[in-house]
Amino acid sequence: MSAGYDPATASNVWGPPKYEVKQAKWTSAVSSKVLFELGSSIVDDARTTLYQEGIAKPHGTADWYRNAAHVDTSQSISWLAAPAPEYRNWPHRVYIVTALSYVTGLAQRQVRRAARFGKPGQPCTR
Repeated sequence: MSAGYDPATASNVWGPPKYEVKQAKWTSAVSSKVLFELGSSIVDDARTTLYQEGIAKPHGTADWYRNAAHVDTSQSISWLAAPAPEYRNWPHRVYIVTALSYVTGLAQRQVRRAARFGKPGQPCTR
């Protein structure tokens, strides 16, 4: 927040972050020459910003229009509601990885495959 913001009404409240990673891996020696691996990872990364208590009004109502964020760019001041809207982002991603290794003498061959599952429209970040 910068100068010109009314902290009682034009600021956002950041909710507690939730970051969880759950992982599992299973390895099996199928034979003396074949090794199979299967792994999974589940990632939850939740972020929330909300208006100050009592500021949010039901969308589309007269109160909602009356209490919209007021920003005077010529004076660099903001009041009545935070200029940034309430924001809730709860991405849930599932990753599955497999590997099959075959060993003959000194040579080794591997096949690896991976897949990512998540809600449609969520970007995949690295």
